[in-house]
Amino acid sequence: MNTIEEFRVFYKYQLKSDLKVIDQFRKTFLKTFFFVFLEIILAIIVVFNLKFRTLVPDIYIWCIIFGLIIFLVFFFTKIKKQYQEYREKYKKEIVSQIVRSINPNWDYSFNESILLGEYVESNIFSMGVERHSGDDLITGRIENTDFKCSEFHTEYYSSAIKQQVYVTIFKGLFFHANFNKQIHGETYVAPSFTDRGFAKIGHDIMFRDQGEEVKLENPEFEKIFVVHATNQNEARYILSYTMMEAMVDLHKMCKRPIYFSFKGSRVYCAICFKKDLFEPTILRSSVKFEKIALIYNLFILNSLIIKELDLNTRIWTKE
Repeated sequence: MNTIEEFRVFYKYQLKSDLKVIDQFRKTFLKTFFFVFLEIILAIIVVFNLKFRTLVPDIYIWCIIFGLIIFLVFFFTKIKKQYQEYREKYKKEIVSQIVRSINPNWDYSFNESILLGEYVESNIFSMGVERHSGDDLITGRIENTDFKCSEFHTEYYSSAIKQQVYVTIFKGLFFHANFNKQIHGETYVAPSFTDRGFAKIGHDIMFRDQGEEVKLENPEFEKIFVVHATNQNEARYILSYTMMEAMVDLHKMCKRPIYFSFKGSRVYCAICFKKDLFEPTILRSSVKFEKIALIYNLFILNSLIIKELDLNTRIWTKE
């Protein structure tokens, strides 16, 4: 299945009925949550009223407060468990179907991700990672090209401000695939620092481990991307006019910051997103086609990247 029209038919005649069943679970979850939430509010009001009644001993009030705390711990533990069950059901029964509708030979695991070592190997983001997480791993092949893709989130620990916090380095879709050319150097493509509002010093820090800047003869490409490489000649071979046009097209389709690196025998791609991509909604219905179509379009990026970058064409023999 390669078109959104075909997927719409699949949604109408197969996926929608499954979504309605799962959505009933969501509605039951919400009713339980709001009912208990109202009970907690009423209990708090009662406690405050008793507090200002001099005839009620403090020991009774503290017993009520302690009981309320125990109830809250129990309630939120139960709610968390119910949400995890809902999430797992949604992933196994809906998201996995979307993946199989694109390619039945792809493997999908909702609780796995690419490895941290694979992210580090790309060297797209050179800052050290102190915490990471990820899910929704897809592995597979498209013709001659094997690939891996998952949602991934990396952070570093910052104490530069008053409150010590974890700061995001990258959050979004991370993809890597077998490249069709033998690579000896390293080539990096990132959003243009002028487009992202970086100062020149920020630009120099970001690319300090990624070689020298490479100037290419494609004005539209250079408005969107900046290129650094350890081997200028090899970078120009890799970034042919067709390759640059493909990257521009991907940027237009994604409408998000997008990074590439060509290193060893792999091409790496990182597409930045601010929110979680494949999680079920709680406050809104999950049955709507627009929500499911977004997941489909994100997963179809695997095929689009390989197709647009022409990774199945073996131009240089690998030795």
